[in-house]
Amino acid sequence: MPLVVPTITAKDSHEFRSQTELIASISDYAHIDLASSDFQSAQQLVDYKQIYIDLVLTSSIHIMYKDPLEVVGYLLDLPNLPKMIILQAESHSSSLLEAIKLIKDSPASLGIALLQESRPEDYSQIISLADQALIFSGTLGKHGGHADLELLTKIEDIKKIKKDIEIAWDGGINETNISEISKSGVDILYVGSTIHKASDPYSKLQELQNLVDTTTSI
Repeated sequence: MPLVVPTITAKDSHEFRSQTELIASISDYAHIDLASSDFQSAQQLVDYKQIYIDLVLTSSIHIMYKDPLEVVGYLLDLPNLPKMIILQAESHSSSLLEAIKLIKDSPASLGIALLQESRPEDYSQIISLADQALIFSGTLGKHGGHADLELLTKIEDIKKIKKDIEIAWDGGINETNISEISKSGVDILYVGSTIHKASDPYSKLQELQNLVDTTTSI
């Protein structure tokens, strides 16, 4: 059954702690965004050395860095290892390949994220190594963004490369589009601002999950 996972997208350590405490109070799974301004003019987020993974949370971590290798090494040394580390396919090629090897040699799962303009077939080799392919429709380093549903066509292209790969979506998910996104074959739905900006984040998370469950059980 597809799963709605709340995200942590923080500009500094104070915001990171605040968002982490919120997510830990409503879920046992969190998706953490790490971004550097050297990658595709992303909004700079909290320094990766200032983050921690709450012991009550299972986590996936999305690294939006031009050179992700050092970040991956740091994450793999954390006491509470992330369940999945997601790399951007468009990162610097040599660093990306070394980072992939580190992750594949660890207990963590590997995710590969694709920007809006990126075609899966151009990254078939690394997608074939991954456990999850993340279709990114957001704004780098920010909550929110627009869910460009035309990007759902990437699912078929990704499945041609690796049939059993998990499909994730990040960016612009809300009450009006989550059913269409989930019924299109998305397994993991990373949701940020729709949950964080809700007057009752727990109820909003439950509402979104219920919409997914109803849609995919038909």
